[in-house]
Amino acid sequence: GVATAVTAVTEDCVAPEAAPSHHPAPETVEGEAMICRHSLTSGSTGAPKVLDHSVGALGRSICSTVGFSNCGLVLCMPGLSSVFGFRIACGVLASRKTLCFATSPYQAIRMIELFGIDMLYTATEQLVALVRVARKTGAYLKGLRTTVVAGGIPTRALLEGAAVHLCKNVVCRYGTSELGVLAEAPASRVLDNPGLIGFVLPGFEMAAFRENGQACAPGEVGIVKARVKPSPDRREDPWTDHGDVGWITDAGEVFVVGRTADISAADFGTAATREISPVYEIEHLVRLQWDAADAAALLVTSAAPDTSADIWIATVDCEDADAEALQHVLRRRGITGTVRLFSVAAI
Repeated sequence: GVATAVTAVTEDCVAPEAAPSHHPAPETVEGEAMICRHSLTSGSTGAPKVLDHSVGALGRSICSTVGFSNCGLVLCMPGLSSVFGFRIACGVLASRKTLCFATSPYQAIRMIELFGIDMLYTATEQLVALVRVARKTGAYLKGLRTTVVAGGIPTRALLEGAAVHLCKNVVCRYGTSELGVLAEAPASRVLDNPGLIGFVLPGFEMAAFRENGQACAPGEVGIVKARVKPSPDRREDPWTDHGDVGWITDAGEVFVVGRTADISAADFGTAATREISPVYEIEHLVRLQWDAADAAALLVTSAAPDTSADIWIATVDCEDADAEALQHVLRRRGITGTVRLFSVAAI
């Protein structure tokens, strides 16, 4: 007869090989110290890292996310892969509300119309896309009562567009992967105070620091950092660097005007540093009013005195943009300069 080879497949055969790791798995613990999630930060400060989220820390952090008492259906645009989206999902489910997701701006607008979603959580870039779709389709979102936006500088063009095409109640938030939501303010306050990104929420402490690590005085420009407010029942946490430049007032107002990668510490004391670069406003205007798929603006200054900067704008899929008309719109918003448009395939 023919001999038949028999191979026994056991768990030893499929056991994964130990792979070298620079981030060893944490020790197994129980209770609130148990690690329930690992997240990668965006590397905003130039050093991406893994964050370990314990059950207790996550539970405490979602307290600032919960605000669902007057809503029933919540649409979360950030996915569960992001810390922002995951915390929102936890807060919604802990509040016994219905959690919804959408894979595209068109699907999101349609879901808000069809299901009567009354609360929307979105990142700044996602909000730009949602306002574009709502404006193009003429969507009637009568059920949407609150839009919460975080991540990135909220411009006047974006907040005004959201109030017109989505809902009047727009809330701006500021936070980090490590600590969660740190500050919050209604869009009306942000529009009246350029650079404002929120008021520090209870339980947190925020401050600006000089390059040498020394704390700034209230209202002094520096590197924005935050931590959990010290208390008798817990150790003092280290300050978390966000890579943002701004200042904090005595009243707990947090202003952010740019990134440490774009603003040098030597310029912290200049008057120009206290103003937000107009490129953010220009890019949002082009994308919202001229329906550009994407846009990037650059101010080109001249060495000659008493000359305004040229405004160079690269656009993607924006055939209707008109430099003269855009220049007129920008002038009405206090942004002067000669506009030049460049059509590109991608940015």
